[in-house]
Amino acid sequence: AAQPLPTFVSAESFPLPEPEPALPTPTPTTPAVTTDRAEMSQYLALLGAERRTLRDATDAYRLATDGGPTAVQRATATQNLRDQIERSHESIAAIVPPPEAATLHRQYLAALTLESEALDLLLEYYRSYEMTRANAAALRLQDARNALAATTAALDRLAHAWNIEVAPAGGDSRIAP
Repeated sequence: AAQPLPTFVSAESFPLPEPEPALPTPTPTTPAVTTDRAEMSQYLALLGAERRTLRDATDAYRLATDGGPTAVQRATATQNLRDQIERSHESIAAIVPPPEAATLHRQYLAALTLESEALDLLLEYYRSYEMTRANAAALRLQDARNALAATTAALDRLAHAWNIEVAPAGGDSRIAP
């Protein structure tokens, strides 16, 4: 008797995950008569202060998680960073941007939301050790990093267009996925 042939499943049979919607590429707005230079300078200074706070929180996270600490220490450091991102998100959301910076302001907040979601996934991983959570966190962190980098570059171009010196915030590169 002949043996039956094996059944093969094509790659098309497996569902592919839906990609996250991409954030639009941020573009700075050139100066307009509706905002004066002092108002734009004040906005960028307030935003810059929160960006430095976030950079410091990220540096503290990296220091706390470098060198193989325990899962509890990693989870605690992740929660601390997550909490600071939430506080900074609230502070930045309370800043009223000049009209020329409104789109970038919303995009920066959206990028911080992505980062918070990624850290939530990472915290879920620490509670469950489900690798799918860690993988999802890594992908979300990459999305957040890309969005933050694009928005930060656009904010820098905006400051340049207004001829405003802004102290560097340290890159906003956050944690590596």
